Amino acid sequence: MPEEAKVAAASPSHLKDAHRRLALEIAQGLSATLGRDFFRSVVRHMAAACHADYAYLAELSEGPRNAVRTVAVYGKQSDLRDFEQPLAATPVERVLEDGFFACRRHTEQNFPSDTFLQSFAVEGYAGIRLSDSAGQPLGILAIASRQRLTDIRLVRSLLETFAPRAAAELEQKRADDARRENLERYRAFIANNSDAMWRIEFSEPIPLSLGEDEQIDRIYRLGYIAECNDAFARLAGFERAEQMLGTSIDSFVPRTNEQFVGELRAAIRSGFRSGTVQFTPLDPEGRPLYRLRTHVGIVENGALLRIWITTRDITRLRRAELSLAASERRFREVLEGVQLPAIILDLQGTITFANRCFLGLAQRTREDLTSLGWLSGIIPAEESTIWKSILQPGRSVQEATTHFEGAIVRPDGPHHVVEWSTIGLRDPQDGLGAIAAIGRDATRERALEMEIRQAQKLDSIGRLATGLAHDFNNLLTVIAGRTTELLRQTSESHPHRSGLAEIEDAAKLCTSITGQLLAFGRKQHLNPEFIVLNTVIASAEPLIRGFTGAAIELHFDLQPSLWRTYADPAQILRALANLVTNARDAMPNGGTLTIATANLVVQAQDPEHPALKPGNYVRLSVADSGVGLSEEAKLHVFEPFFTTKAAGKGTGFGLATVYGIVTQSGGQILVCSEPGKGTTFEIVLPAASPSPAA
Repeated sequence: MPEEAKVAAASPSHLKDAHRRLALEIAQGLSATLGRDFFRSVVRHMAAACHADYAYLAELSEGPRNAVRTVAVYGKQSDLRDFEQPLAATPVERVLEDGFFACRRHTEQNFPSDTFLQSFAVEGYAGIRLSDSAGQPLGILAIASRQRLTDIRLVRSLLETFAPRAAAELEQKRADDARRENLERYRAFIANNSDAMWRIEFSEPIPLSLGEDEQIDRIYRLGYIAECNDAFARLAGFERAEQMLGTSIDSFVPRTNEQFVGELRAAIRSGFRSGTVQFTPLDPEGRPLYRLRTHVGIVENGALLRIWITTRDITRLRRAELSLAASERRFREVLEGVQLPAIILDLQGTITFANRCFLGLAQRTREDLTSLGWLSGIIPAEESTIWKSILQPGRSVQEATTHFEGAIVRPDGPHHVVEWSTIGLRDPQDGLGAIAAIGRDATRERALEMEIRQAQKLDSIGRLATGLAHDFNNLLTVIAGRTTELLRQTSESHPHRSGLAEIEDAAKLCTSITGQLLAFGRKQHLNPEFIVLNTVIASAEPLIRGFTGAAIELHFDLQPSLWRTYADPAQILRALANLVTNARDAMPNGGTLTIATANLVVQAQDPEHPALKPGNYVRLSVADSGVGLSEEAKLHVFEPFFTTKAAGKGTGFGLATVYGIVTQSGGQILVCSEPGKGTTFEIVLPAASPSPAA
């Protein structure tokens, strides 16, 4: 253990006269010094008075470093530079802990990790803690010697005598350093700030008790620019801040500037609390500049002392925002203008944009779309997975570009087939932020393709049926002729008479079937004339009621002034009878049957009648409330020999005959049906004249 001097503080009254005189001499030598001069002088005097080789005054480092740094150091043989010394395992640590620490000899050996002691072969050491006015450690005052310390009492008394002055000077140094650093930071912040900053001072305080106009008048009359940075000078049309110092407010923002005067009024009403406004002056070319101005007033004792104003030029940012907004607006205008359904969908599946074409196709309003995530209710449920996969997290903008076919579900109408093309839209981080989708309504095209395929299939079957009917009819002619001849030659009592009669009846039935085949194949003979369907239906009403029976409620909805059509009335009546019979069979337990007529105007690309050319038509519909048809049944309903009835209950020629009659008459027949919801057959025939029938 080191030999330590732990003695009580010596009272000045007990110091030897020599010690007192020495202390007085040192005090006189230090009396005229301040700050760093004092620090340099005190370490020199301490080293001389204590016969030490070295003396230093060090302050605790601020921040996380556990060390002291010298502010003044003295060496008898040579000048020493300031150094930083860690506290751990050093006599400095003991000084800070105990308040005073002295080691008469062997200091170097007792503290082997202390680089200062090792570098200068220190034998004796003594130091005292310096504390601030609050009693917190500031640093140390210490002496060191290559020889052992002979008079520790003297050393301690001298250190204790000058420690209070040294601590006070060190505390003042720290305060001065802090003020200087704050001022430097403040100056650097003001000078280097890209925002225009300026301070208005007043030649005398302005009482806030004055009225608004009086305060504004004094601000302009008493105010001047006391401080500003180069950014403000450039904003005002000068090169350097120094050129503006001392200038009046009116020289920069004249009293006629209503914007600035309005800001002053708002500041007065708020008690000069901080406030920010945007204003838009014009550049020399007449283009608007966008700036933010912030005011904050310094108020003391009810009077305004100064105003700090910061002006930030946001022109580039604002113009970029306006350019982006204009670009987005143009993009949306393009989407709005195209006659194709278009939408924008964000990553959460929210529809952020939909053009009028999409709204019309989906039969929705813009308000409807706000609550429909992932197009819920607008597309089939199973189709939402396609949209979600396009916008799934991690996908790139390029991967969001795709093409697929989907459907739009209308609230009160048939689905529409849509061919979608999507492109990815970038977010601010250049990732996928949304998709824009443009569709093409392919409903008419798909329906036309289906009708063409169906017509081609039925046409092929018709040609086959016609060929068979002609060949079969030739054979039937022979059979019927020979049977008739034999019956004429056979008496009523002949045993073969009944057999020949049955052959004749079968031949007649086959003739009827061949006639139906010819009708389906559109090869039968027609006798067309100008007719009004209402008249044909009215003449057949007793027959129709006879077909339906009492269990079925029959309704007629015939449009007055129905247009004429050019068709064979007998064949039209035949087609109607087949449809009524078919409807009756679909309602074994009774129901409702409605026969309706209407004038129809078909426009170009009519989705409900894609195969019809634009023009005027008359429509005949037969609707029942029966069992309805499946999707599979609707695909084959007009084919000969196809029937949904039980075996032996139908030949499968009724609807095939209707199809042949309608198509041979230049019209079209459509079926609309769902299982359990009844069936509607619609016959559309060309109108012979656009004017109503007389």
